[in-house]
Amino acid sequence: MLKPLAWMGLFLTFSASAYLWLSGRHYAAYGAWVGAIWMFLNLFVLLHLVRMSLSGASPDSQKRVFALTLVKFPVLYLAGFMVLRYRLFPVRGIVIGLTAVMVAFTFAWMKAVFAREGRTA
Repeated sequence: MLKPLAWMGLFLTFSASAYLWLSGRHYAAYGAWVGAIWMFLNLFVLLHLVRMSLSGASPDSQKRVFALTLVKFPVLYLAGFMVLRYRLFPVRGIVIGLTAVMVAFTFAWMKAVFAREGRTA
């Protein structure tokens, strides 16, 4: 599910940033990419955390879950806070990038659910 999600998110982010760039909002176009990269990393680490925590309770997997938790929450969220705090990019552009990845995630999830139920060709 991650591969189609990545391609769809890339396409939607590229389309949104191209529109912003052509309309003269260059920093908003950069912000769309920053928001998309942040959301993709966030979802990627979250999915790995869920997979590792549900796969088993071995001491090695517990250490990996702890290490990923230390990376995800303080580092990733602090980076997102700093981008928003220092207004490096317009918030509108960042939200567009976040939304592009969430739309791609939703469509990839829906496709997986409907394919499992046999409703799609």
